[in-house]
Amino acid sequence: MERLTGICDETYLPIPNKLKESCAVNGCGEWCDLEDGDCTDCEVQECFTKLAAYEDIAFTPEELTIKLAKLAEYEQAEAEGLFVRLPCKVGDTVMATVLRPFNGHTVTIYGEVVAIASTEKMTIARVKYNFNKMMDFPIKDFGKTVFLTKEAAEQATNEREICIN
Repeated sequence: MERLTGICDETYLPIPNKLKESCAVNGCGEWCDLEDGDCTDCEVQECFTKLAAYEDIAFTPEELTIKLAKLAEYEQAEAEGLFVRLPCKVGDTVMATVLRPFNGHTVTIYGEVVAIASTEKMTIARVKYNFNKMMDFPIKDFGKTVFLTKEAAEQATNEREICIN
């Protein structure tokens, strides 16, 4: 879609492209009744500013209508519990605090999310670590024992230590 507005070199406000040359020479005198050249309170200028803001979106009206309909579908799916917001994507690196059952110690593992799957009861992220080992983590554990950044993992560990002491 071709833009209808441009920025006036004199006022730095949006104006129709066809007026751009005359604006620099004599302002908008032939189009506007304001004598002082102050376009900030001009109703016509307000229309140009709104049109320029719309053009800045860079979608045609048809494209915008389609995108808004898609957004409404997502919102409806979320309201019905059919839409899950994932805290990560396949390929992300995660850090997880894991309790070793055989000795009771906790260790931190670093791995790559290789799959995300959902069942009727939960959504899990499968993490590959130590080259070929796999471990599944419920998505609900992200932010508690599974983290996307080292800083978040350290902060949670510090908070846990404060709660224990």
